[in-house]
Amino acid sequence: MTQPKDFCTWSEIDDVILNGIAVGSLAVDYEVQAGSDVRNLANMRAYVLNAHARISIPSGVSDLFAALEFTDYAAALINAMEPVSTDPSLEIRLLDYLPKTLNSAISVNQDSSTAGTVSHSSQRTRGSSTSNTQSWDVGGSLSGWMGGGATGDMPTMNGGGSLSLFASGGRSVTHSHSLETSHGSTTGSSTGLTMGTAMSIKDWASYASLDRASRYPTWIWGQEYPWDVLRFHVKDSDKNVSLPDAVKWQLSDGKQVYPPSELSLYGITFHASAKWLIQVRKPSAAAETIDVRHKVRYYTASHRLRAGEADPKAPPPIIASIDRRGDFEKVHHLNLALLGLHPIIADGPGNEAIVGFAPLEFARAPDASGAFRIFSGANNIYVTGAGFTEFTQSDGVLRADLGPKNKTASLSVSFKIADTEKEFSLYLKHWTTTQAACTLTIVINKNVRNPIIRRVDASDASSGSDNITKVILRDKDYASADYYNYLRTGLNELDIVIGPLDGNPSGEWSCGYALRALLVC
Repeated sequence: MTQPKDFCTWSEIDDVILNGIAVGSLAVDYEVQAGSDVRNLANMRAYVLNAHARISIPSGVSDLFAALEFTDYAAALINAMEPVSTDPSLEIRLLDYLPKTLNSAISVNQDSSTAGTVSHSSQRTRGSSTSNTQSWDVGGSLSGWMGGGATGDMPTMNGGGSLSLFASGGRSVTHSHSLETSHGSTTGSSTGLTMGTAMSIKDWASYASLDRASRYPTWIWGQEYPWDVLRFHVKDSDKNVSLPDAVKWQLSDGKQVYPPSELSLYGITFHASAKWLIQVRKPSAAAETIDVRHKVRYYTASHRLRAGEADPKAPPPIIASIDRRGDFEKVHHLNLALLGLHPIIADGPGNEAIVGFAPLEFARAPDASGAFRIFSGANNIYVTGAGFTEFTQSDGVLRADLGPKNKTASLSVSFKIADTEKEFSLYLKHWTTTQAACTLTIVINKNVRNPIIRRVDASDASSGSDNITKVILRDKDYASADYYNYLRTGLNELDIVIGPLDGNPSGEWSCGYALRALLVC
């Protein structure tokens, strides 16, 4: 059921309320992708925000089979999506939007298929043949000649001839044997995934426009047939719409009233989408957030026959009107830093869920207040902190002065888990910078009733394991005393408070803390 994109998606459905009445619904989906924008030979953190909005308004017509009038049906709707931010470091650019033109088509569908084939074949052929052939030939020939002449007074004659006979014969015997064996096997598999977005509009039109800064689109949806409300909406002195004769004949024959378009009669559902690139020009101490404002303006129309006898030669006496039902606005607040986090897919130290405090890795390096923000290289851990007043770039170590007045430092570790089976632990590479020990109070997913307490009393490089603290977050061995499962699928948050040991209640001892790295594996 869970899709990979769900970990980076914010989804919400709100009622469209006009003048205190719910007339429909607004469903939105936001998908955030985080990464680095390396265009123009630069390297800055950036987010791509995909927004999909679906506005559904059911029919307001009370009688679908009316003969003399149709009232309060959908005529036009205007909606806009405006991303705004109070953070001056964020620059918003519109990349794409749909639909763009008249009679656009939009729909959302996803198809997946998996197929596998296995086949085996075996063939064996064996045979033999024998042939016996005999042949005889007999032949003969006879040839002769005769001639004559004279010698003196006496005639002479001579002759000759030949006879030949021949015979031939033969016999042949052929034996043949054959043996053929063949084996074969075939194995194959295929997997396919297709996604698409589309929507068909019948008898309605969609027009899109951009603001002057080209940051947000606005769509105007309106009925075009049988009455083009976007062209004919000017009201006369009686506050009725002046319609040309050709449109009046499309709405009535003088005896009965023709209904509006099917979308107006049975209800409308519109899809719109937009994509923005949000660049972080100069990171601030707070997380990158953005507000997306949806504005909806809705119009209904009515048309009926004027009472009285109609002139068959004149256009139908149609009375038409358009009413503005009201405006609706909804703002969604998005935390881009958390929505853009990738989930931790694998367990073990090779999952790249590690944060080392190298200078170039900070989204915001520690300032005078001790606040900082940093992402892991794989963008699967987000860490914020406060109270760390010293950062050494040479060794990448954060330091906090916790005493002698019982001051504290804090960490917030956010990450996402994609399953319910893999086992994870939190590892901290840290030590004390004074003789006094420190304590770590760890609250997992706001469970303040069951905090985890860890003591830190080892100095730097005292031994290979003394500077490593392990906190089990999930151990699925039910027979073990270390069985824990504090994690949930999706976003997990660890709030860590570092302070002096409880044995220093008056804060008389100086206490210091240093942190080099943390990882979840």
